[in-house]
Amino acid sequence: MAAPRTSRRGITFVEVIVAVAIVGGLFAATMNVVGAGAAASRVSFEQALAHRLADELVGEIVAQPFVDPAGLLTDAIGYGPGEFDGTRSGFDDVDDYIGWSASPPQKKDGTVMTAYASWRRTVDVVWARADLPSVSSHVPSLAKRITVRVYRDGRLISTASVLRYVGFDRLHEGRSW
Repeated sequence: MAAPRTSRRGITFVEVIVAVAIVGGLFAATMNVVGAGAAASRVSFEQALAHRLADELVGEIVAQPFVDPAGLLTDAIGYGPGEFDGTRSGFDDVDDYIGWSASPPQKKDGTVMTAYASWRRTVDVVWARADLPSVSSHVPSLAKRITVRVYRDGRLISTASVLRYVGFDRLHEGRSW
């Protein structure tokens, strides 16, 4: 008489290997998604900081008069004698900011913004055609284009560009915004 055959129940080694491979693949895919999300979040945060730095400086610049309070509309763009002491505190009109650059960024009084050690802000001011503001003018006009660029570790992160017209000083005189 033959002995009854018993069946074995359980998991084979091959099944364990396949299960581990599947779980490992799913884990790797999940980590890639989480990593990409974290990188996107960091980039978004960095861009928000850069926009804030650019907007802050643009706001400071456009609050200045179009022309030097001591002079008239001239061909010269740039700061005059005694207006630059290493900080922006002596800047008294829009075009004094031409060529301004600071790394790390500074407040108007020259206080360094230490939280932004790897950041840099630059400013460019050019005459702009009043009828075609996106076109630079080689002669004085009624408009100046102000461009602030913000860099981090040498990479351009944000650019803010605004137009400032000569009439703005008179139109908004005495109003608070």
